[in-house]
Amino acid sequence: MFQKSWQEESQKPKPWLLRALNCSLGGRFWWGGFWKIGNDASQFIGPLILNQLLQVLGVLLEAQYFQNVTRVGNRLRSTLIAAVFRKSLRLTHESRKKFASGKITNLMTRDSEALQQTCLTLHTIWSAPLSITVALILLYQQLGVAALLGALMLVLMFPVQTFVIRKMCKLTEEGLQRTDKRIGFMNEVLAAMDTVKSYAWEKSFQSKVQGVRNEELTWFRKSQLLGALNSFILNSIPVVVIVISFGIFSLLGGDLTPAKAFTSLSLFAVLRFPLFMLPITITQVVNANVSLKRLEELLLAEERILLPNPPLEPGLPAISIKNGCFSWESKVSEAGENFSVGQRQLLSLARALLRRSKILVLDEATAAVDIRTDALIQKTIREEFKSCTMLIIAHRLNTIIDCDRILLLDSGQVLEYDTPEVLLKKEGSAFSRMVQSTGAANAQYLLNLVFGGEEGNSIARDKQLDGQRGWLASTR
Repeated sequence: MFQKSWQEESQKPKPWLLRALNCSLGGRFWWGGFWKIGNDASQFIGPLILNQLLQVLGVLLEAQYFQNVTRVGNRLRSTLIAAVFRKSLRLTHESRKKFASGKITNLMTRDSEALQQTCLTLHTIWSAPLSITVALILLYQQLGVAALLGALMLVLMFPVQTFVIRKMCKLTEEGLQRTDKRIGFMNEVLAAMDTVKSYAWEKSFQSKVQGVRNEELTWFRKSQLLGALNSFILNSIPVVVIVISFGIFSLLGGDLTPAKAFTSLSLFAVLRFPLFMLPITITQVVNANVSLKRLEELLLAEERILLPNPPLEPGLPAISIKNGCFSWESKVSEAGENFSVGQRQLLSLARALLRRSKILVLDEATAAVDIRTDALIQKTIREEFKSCTMLIIAHRLNTIIDCDRILLLDSGQVLEYDTPEVLLKKEGSAFSRMVQSTGAANAQYLLNLVFGGEEGNSIARDKQLDGQRGWLASTR
């Protein structure tokens, strides 16, 4: 239903998403508003005649109202999610640059949910002013001018409520921005977890994540404190208003009978709800309008033209190509965003192979590839860059164990610098300890790469005996 309405709407000079939604879903929504009229009317009839039958009728009317608008809200959200998902599959390459996957996800979650929540309270825009007007008229009949003075205090709370709610929304928005920042930062850390663990950067990144989390909680804490203050004001003001109204009525010479008192109390209670809901609804409508424009921007974006598949004829192949021309399309977006980290590393190595530079710097060039691919890359580097000067920054010892020189840094200072043979034979060498820490089998493999079979086995045995002597000396 929505797709048909939107297709008709998109053909107009100025398409309007709200009109298409109203055509497809508005019938039941406005039908819910009809029940809302009955619900509001029953709230005024009940305090006057105090009849149990009308109270039951009010509950039934309210249930009908919420049932209809809730169903429309749920259908609205599911309709928008389906429409956004369908549109995202049809976007052209240029349109997709404007709508990243994160933005499309937000449209399907936060924006569609904002419209769903607004659908539940949208009838308050016209219902609340009507309820306030009727309540003031009936209060004037009961208490005269004193009722107007008391109601004036409630009306003055309207701008205060608007200010407080806007402030709460702003604080919540700031908190959500910190949430997005924290989630994005965590995704980056998890994507490079092998590097983080290799360099023992856990505490550093933990402190950074915790700092962003503390900022996030600070903004949410401010929002919750402001909400608690707002709730206190809302619960206190009606009591003050009733006391002042009854006091002024008595000072003006009025006869405050039980009938007038209880009827006025009921009317003040009816007046309290629309005054509370109206600023909230206005804020929701403003936010929903922003979401509506964001959704319109996506749905009006250029999309690929999908032609229907021709019907299959008996005796003919399902797929046939005549005079075809094929080519490999490898478009690289800015900063390689359309590639994974491993694919970016492979692409950079391919560029280095084509350029044949005399000096080559490899900074964790194989950090995001698997071991099998790493072995192939290492073989290619040693075969294709024999005549190049290479500076290799590595996290795997086997990738630099056969280099001409090894430079070991610690806290920004040069700790050791020499050939692999000298560093491995040197007593107490930090590089030698690093090799031994990889395990007996892997250490033997690395030593064999440097010294060959027999000498490597001999040095490995000496290192093992040194470790045993150190253990015996420490236990005596």
